[in-house]
Amino acid sequence: MQQQVALPADLDLALRLNVQLLENELGDALTQRLLLETLTGARALSEAPWLGKALAQSELLWLGLRAGGSLAAAEKVLILRGHFANLLPPDSTPGSGWTPATPRPGTPHWSRDASDPGAFVRLYAAGEELLVLASAAEAPGLERSLRQAAQDPSSLRPPERGAVSAAARPERMRELYLDRYPQFAARLSGVRMLQAYVEPGAIELALELELGFEAPEQALSAADVFDKLQQELQRQPCALGLLAQAARISVFERRLSLLAQLRPEQVDGLKACVLAGRCCD
Repeated sequence: MQQQVALPADLDLALRLNVQLLENELGDALTQRLLLETLTGARALSEAPWLGKALAQSELLWLGLRAGGSLAAAEKVLILRGHFANLLPPDSTPGSGWTPATPRPGTPHWSRDASDPGAFVRLYAAGEELLVLASAAEAPGLERSLRQAAQDPSSLRPPERGAVSAAARPERMRELYLDRYPQFAARLSGVRMLQAYVEPGAIELALELELGFEAPEQALSAADVFDKLQQELQRQPCALGLLAQAARISVFERRLSLLAQLRPEQVDGLKACVLAGRCCD
């Protein structure tokens, strides 16, 4: 099912989550708790129960955000697809905090007062199956996206596959890691496309990161750096260490791929690392 609302073009990272597939892998309760806490952080109680109910009734979600800092505090846009008739209008739910915004032509919307960074302050409903929420800094860009007939070609669009997929602006990602991994970040200067996905299967869980470069030589150079980074991470007792042990690096023309196919026992180890907070700094 495709994304029907374009994310604002100023966002650095976009995620697509198939909530039903995640619930099959992690269970309903854990999936919902992780989603709510990731989106709201310490605000989980103040933004629940309405957002928690909306997440529980979602089949797919798209999250776009500005990179840097925690997900909860980042400026962001959240698109939910599911069945929300019982949650609309949101101001009919006690304690939701949403109030009708000034009437205007177009998509019905509501607002809420929130001073915390990254908190959702604007909500739009496109029928009973599509909800769109935005933080304060992203609300104007989202309104422009809703008014445009055609999608901005610079808007990020994650791959339509897997339980989780992502697309990112390579230059912004490179800037974030330039100080910590200068050699690694320098080799990514020619990246023009960055996307990834996680896809559960009957026997294995596949994770793939794909980078598209301007020239084949840049892809080969980056593969050499990834190989050295992989050897370093393989010694780490954390989630990234487990992924590094299973990863395979390949290059085809201008594209570099890192593919990890995890067996059930490896997936269990990865889950244990993540839940214990051992994800490597």
